Amino acid sequence: MSIKNLQGWVGLQGEENSMWKGNKAGYRALHYWVRRHCGEPIKCAECGKVKTSPKSIQWANKSGNHRRDTSDWINLCVPCHRRLDECDSTRKKLLDNLCQARLKRWAL
Repeated sequence: MSIKNLQGWVGLQGEENSMWKGNKAGYRALHYWVRRHCGEPIKCAECGKVKTSPKSIQWANKSGNHRRDTSDWINLCVPCHRRLDECDSTRKKLLDNLCQARLKRWAL
């Protein structure tokens, strides 16, 4: 798919671009991809908090695999994102009941 910017330049997006890295894309590139495909996060899916500043609601990866799959991302406020990341460090063990309940609710 080609895109045209304001100056009339046409560029290729996705796999058609020679610089495409696919699943080997870096952290920042993947987050740009999520924002383009999922939009700007407005409300926390966990606590219901509404966006108050540019970075108060963020896209968080549910599985920890950082895939280019829109269903693998959830919009969370910073405190809820931190709690998910704490769960992420022990995701394989799933010892914490709070983490288990949260991950079940998000259908992981």
